[in-house]
Order: sequence, then structure tokens, then C-alpha cells
Amino acid sequence: MSNNNNAKDINDLRQKGIDPLSVPLEEVGGDRPETDLEGAPILRWKGADPDWWTENVPPREWLVRAGNTEEAPGYIPRGEVGILAGRGATGKTWALVALALAVATGKEWLGYRTAPRGGRGRVALLVAEETGDEVRRRVRAQADMMDIRLADLAGRIVVLDRSDMVDGAALVTEETWQPTPFGLKVFASLRTEAKTGGDWDLVILDPLSAFGPPDCETDNAAATYTMREVERLCSLPGSPTVLVAHHTKKGRKEAGEGADMDDIRGASGLVYRARWAASLSKAGEAGEDRYLRLEVVKGNYGPAVSPLVYVQPGLLPHNGRQNRKACGAIRAASDDDLLRLKAPEEKAEAEKQRKKQAAPPAPAAPSKAGRGTFGG
Repeated sequence: MSNNNNAKDINDLRQKGIDPLSVPLEEVGGDRPETDLEGAPILRWKGADPDWWTENVPPREWLVRAGNTEEAPGYIPRGEVGILAGRGATGKTWALVALALAVATGKEWLGYRTAPRGGRGRVALLVAEETGDEVRRRVRAQADMMDIRLADLAGRIVVLDRSDMVDGAALVTEETWQPTPFGLKVFASLRTEAKTGGDWDLVILDPLSAFGPPDCETDNAAATYTMREVERLCSLPGSPTVLVAHHTKKGRKEAGEGADMDDIRGASGLVYRARWAASLSKAGEAGEDRYLRLEVVKGNYGPAVSPLVYVQPGLLPHNGRQNRKACGAIRAASDDDLLRLKAPEEKAEAEKQRKKQAAPPAPAAPSKAGRGTFGG
């Protein structure tokens, strides 16, 4: 085999996410070429200096805490990649819009404390499937729910909608797994924007499938390289959390029925590279209100926390009138909401017991006494 063919085989292995040095020579073909270290990055090994081991390690930072106090356990880690997964039309975008508003204004997110530096944070929202007008509709409805002035969002939330992604939103190329021109522009523009507007606290990509090559959900190498490029956004000024909206597999279990990270759709490279993942599902209905359940299925750094239940009210007051659906805006569930959510199940069980008690007794089986037998 020629040296050119040998180099091509090795590059093919690298593109598939396989280390050529781990493959036997006969499977690669020919001798391994000499490694060219010229221009290679310098590795910075840590640990030779005793001060590195003995100096204070800064505490872990959290974008969201599972409660409304500073002492509440960590929920979403800062500076890491997370996935919010659910079935189509479950409400993933609504949950992320509400989080963006909470981080930008320092308000609670569905009853949980957000922890942006300085009280208010900055959010970059990249939506590949929505227009700018639709983003504004959702933000306005959610801001009304959260009692937020729209003018306070200027410079705090910046939006890139689908009109800026007509040529595709993939962050890596399918052929070489290198950053695309679009991916490089996103990173460079956000870094430049931070110089004048301030550090970033949160970057949202919705949906994940739009920001990778066509096979990023089915090919593990494509998934891994896509997530690596998503991780690079965490190195922007401020070390923001990066959250991506994604889908769960068809026929997956509902949250509360053993939901886990294997329910998240796509190659393992997607969820395994994320440090946090949550599954969103329908928890039930009470009247016209829709209840949703958000359950953490992967949390590498935080303790186990109870599922978060919240509400999409069917009717909301708006300018003194009832506004049906309120465009889907969500709010935290109260104790009364949780009681209402349980009521249908309790009523169904009570009705079942009532029917059981009211049913006439089954006729007794005829006695076998006095029956004749063969030979009797």
C-alpha cells in the first residue's frame, strides 16, 4: 500500500473518532508515518508545582439552584453543557425562554433561584426553527407572566433567529469535523460582544439537531465532534452554561416511570458529553391547566433533586380579561396546583371503589353435593 493510501486510511480513522495508534498496523495498512510535531500545541501539564495542589480550589458555580435560597443544592452547573430533552411540542422552548428571562433579570426560574453574577445576567438565544417575531411573542407572553419589563431585556438577551441561518446552522463540517464558517462567526461575534456588553451567563441552542451535521444524531463520531464544538462556547467570557433543546426517543417512558438518560434520542456521544441532562414530559391536566414535569436524568456534579413540576395555565388574566392559553407561558406550581393535579387520580380510584361496592354479588357456584358419578 502506498504512503498516500496509508495517510488516507489514518485520516479516515481520525474522522470516525478512532485513535490510529490503537489500531494494529495490518489493519491500517503499511507503516505508521512519522509524527510531525511542528506546529502542534504545547501541552501544559499540571501538578509539578506543589502550590497547584495546596492552593484553594474555587467553589463550583451554579446557574440555577434547586430552591430559592443561596444555600439550596446546585441544579444546573455553570460553565458546562446541558441537554433539555422531551417529545415534540412538550414545551422545551417555553422552559428555556423562561430560564433566559430569569437569568437576564435575576428572577427565580419556576421557583428556583438563578445565580447570575451581579444580580442580572446575559443570555444568547440561538433559535434555528423560529422567526424573530415568534421569539418576541413568546418572550412577551412569558415576561407578562413573570412581571418583567420588556425594556429591561435590552442587551441582556440577544437573539439569532432562523433568518440568520438560511445557509445552515451546523457548527462543524461533516467531512473534516472542523468548525464551519458559521460556527466560527458565532464564537467570534459573541466574544466581541462581551467586550462591550459584558460576560455571558447562558447560551441556548434550539434545537440541537440544527447545529450539527445531518448524521450528528446517528453517528457517534459526528455527535462527539458536534458536542465538542458546543462545549467551546463554554469558554466564552463569563464561562456561560450552554443548554441545548433536544428530543427523546419515540415510545420512551414518561418521567416518573423510570426515565433516564438513555431515553434521550441520538448517538451516545450526545448525552455522554453533556454534564447535565433533564427530561421533560406531561405530568397531567387539571381543568384547562397543563402540568409538566422536569426530571434531571444526568447530573455529574450536583446531588439528586426532586422532579420540578410547573404549569401552563389554560386561562390567564390579560388587561382585565381572560386570555385563553396565554400563548403557552408557564409558571411555578403551587401547593394547590399539586393537589389539583392529584385530584383526578384520586377521583378515579374512588369511583372504582364505589362501583366495586355497588355491584351485585356474583352468583354462587352450584354445589356438587348429591351429584351422581359413574358407577354410583
